Amino acid sequence: VPLASVANNIVRLVVLDCKWTKSSSKDRPEVQKLQKVHLTSPPETSFFWRWHNAGSGMLSTIEAIYYASIEVAEHKSTYPKENREGLINILWLFREQRASIQTSSERNRTIPPFNEAGKEQQRALRRYEGTEKQARDKEIGRRLKAKARREREKKKETETLSTLTQKLGGAKII
Repeated sequence: VPLASVANNIVRLVVLDCKWTKSSSKDRPEVQKLQKVHLTSPPETSFFWRWHNAGSGMLSTIEAIYYASIEVAEHKSTYPKENREGLINILWLFREQRASIQTSSERNRTIPPFNEAGKEQQRALRRYEGTEKQARDKEIGRRLKAKARREREKKKETETLSTLTQKLGGAKII
């Protein structure tokens, strides 16, 4: 539902700050009961360092909160204009972080993560399939599964011995 279509009725926005595709939060009954809304006209790109493979209009959570607040405020006649202008303060900490990252990138001669080249570099780092990291992670996963299987087998063996000992009236098995 576009936010503008329900903005007059909004009293509270609930924003989940998580990877929506991997979150079990969306399956919780309390969350499912909430009406889902989206920004009516989100900006094409994020001002901060959000990179996303889903295309344009993807923002950092704080940006989404800011733009949603603006959108609701613009549709509520009871919300004073001077208060709307003050909503930019929501982004103060991120502006400070962005300035610090920009300075650090210039000093270290690296690409800042919030311009297009930096975002593409971050996307490339996220590409995983067929990489050495994927091979290492798979091997670690195999080792952890084997260790867990050995521990289950050992526990089962111990439980079997314990049960057998009890049946024999406490006699020890040699």
